[in-house]
Amino acid sequence: MRIALYGLGYVGSVTAAMLAKAGHAVTGIDINPVKVDLINKGESPVNEPYLAELIRDQVIHGRLTAIKRDENDCNSDAIFICVGTPSRNDGALDDSQVRQVVEEILANRSKSDDPLIVFNRSTCLPDTHLWANRVFKDNSDLNANYVVHPEFLREGSALSDFQSPPLLLFGTEDKTLDLESLSKEFYPNTCLPIHNVGIVEASIAKYASNAFHAAKITFANEIGSICNIVGADARSVMEILCADNVLNISQAYLRPGMPYGGSCLPKDVKALVNFATKAKTNPEMLNSLDLSNDQQVQSLCSRILAKNPTSVAFLGISFKEGTDDLRGSPLVVIARTLIDEGVNVQVYDPNIHIEKFTGVNLAFLHSMIPELQHMSLDNLPEAISGSEIVILGHRNLLPELREHGTRRSSVIIDLVGICEDDIRLLGDVEGLYW
Repeated sequence: MRIALYGLGYVGSVTAAMLAKAGHAVTGIDINPVKVDLINKGESPVNEPYLAELIRDQVIHGRLTAIKRDENDCNSDAIFICVGTPSRNDGALDDSQVRQVVEEILANRSKSDDPLIVFNRSTCLPDTHLWANRVFKDNSDLNANYVVHPEFLREGSALSDFQSPPLLLFGTEDKTLDLESLSKEFYPNTCLPIHNVGIVEASIAKYASNAFHAAKITFANEIGSICNIVGADARSVMEILCADNVLNISQAYLRPGMPYGGSCLPKDVKALVNFATKAKTNPEMLNSLDLSNDQQVQSLCSRILAKNPTSVAFLGISFKEGTDDLRGSPLVVIARTLIDEGVNVQVYDPNIHIEKFTGVNLAFLHSMIPELQHMSLDNLPEAISGSEIVILGHRNLLPELREHGTRRSSVIIDLVGICEDDIRLLGDVEGLYW
């Protein structure tokens, strides 16, 4: 495959060399003549372990060359965009280099019956990708398809990261592209399944990945600062945390959905933050957890109230399914807010037996939502009858909801992430973030 690659920085140089190693004829393109000359001399424009040797080998075998931007005609089978997207002074993304490359492709690419695939590896926000995709669609005579193909390379281990990537992600609107075959051509030694998603999803997934890495580092360091207060070895503490691959280092709690609640998480986060703050340590990330969680709850309240409902049914009210514990339940907070706004609230939760409540759970009921005694109903059909909005808060109540359905005019607000088949069956379903 003939490949033109824009940008010979860290990502571009590694990508160009590895694609050439896979047997493709790669032409690197850069605005900087120094980088172009280095490639053509078999040298690396960047300091990356083993990259110089790889570039030299590919240049010697005639699979890799480089040219300046004004020399390119873009008549290749595929184009890779690997230019920089730095931050502006205000933190906004500077995507000007990506836009310049797209404009150059349009200007230099000849009208052709041969298909062209443009892979963008530059980290861009969705609006940039959607703009580029629209530009290529509007110029259909170029016969070009636009694909978001984020990179997951780390400086210092970029060659091994390319050869053994953590995942293979492609985002495109054209689902007829055989990305499976293309992936094998680019990554011949990788057996990973590909993730073929939409343009927007691929873009956000890249940012989410980097944000998650930053969050993990910050979290570990904030725990470290707290360990320092009490003389604990932070390495030992984090080793223990990482040893739990069921809840901690796993997919658990990494799905968007209902905000956290219950008797443990809110209490323990508050206690840890309070302890650290009193010791003159400011754990800003930990401190933001409750603030962000509360904001999620209030946002959901506003979303429901914006529909001006007179009656809302809750399928589940405890902080999670399988328990009668109301303490810290986001669903209770939402119900309380709706009641205070004059909305009629009905609740169906088979785990709630108020006559059996004792201790702190009973005290919470009396202080937060004493009306629950009159709102709690024994069966789902009665609870959803007459309700304009049905809030699905517990997944285990989905089979009953499937069985009984809702009235045609009701809106189901899905907090648990039901599947497409259920959405088609149940009708008007609004996902929380999907």
